[in-house]
Amino acid sequence: MKTTLPFLALGLISAAAQAQVNIQINAPAQGDVYVPAQGAVHYPSQAPALNRGSYNGLQYNWMRYDHRQMRTANPGAVTFISGYQFDDYFSLEGRIGTNVDSDHNAKLTYHAGAFLKGGWANPTPFTPYVLLGVTNGRFSASGYGSGTQTDFSYGGGVSLSSSRYFSLNLEYVSYFSDDQFDLSSFNAGFNFRF
Repeated sequence: MKTTLPFLALGLISAAAQAQVNIQINAPAQGDVYVPAQGAVHYPSQAPALNRGSYNGLQYNWMRYDHRQMRTANPGAVTFISGYQFDDYFSLEGRIGTNVDSDHNAKLTYHAGAFLKGGWANPTPFTPYVLLGVTNGRFSASGYGSGTQTDFSYGGGVSLSSSRYFSLNLEYVSYFSDDQFDLSSFNAGFNFRF
């Protein structure tokens, strides 16, 4: 009897452990736990959902125009954005904008560009991104004439998604830079996905 008591206790402990495992396996929390045939427990990845598809947006641009022969001007512009997101990381955008507020008789007649946008997908609502592209635009300043420029453009920003279809964004973009003038802007706006 004394020799069988340890084996009986070991059997009861083993049965209790098996019952606890069965409870965990047979009662998953709303499908979050999947138990394959080998008995290993798999927890689903927390990677962000894929966001492929088209989107449009609108931004207000606080422009900064630095000309070598005149004081800095800060005209305002509005930009329309149309883009397509290929996956969680890359999208292609077309942007076109025009002047809505001149400063010291300096204004942006128009600007149009194409950008590759690379974002860092993560589980938070905030997505930092960089922009690389080409912009063509026409800028004029009273007493200094006007000119059309095409140049490599770059920038970066962060978007805040309030839902799968709507996001706010804040960014900085350098549109043109040469030996005569620089044009850059801080932009704030929104995108709507459909």
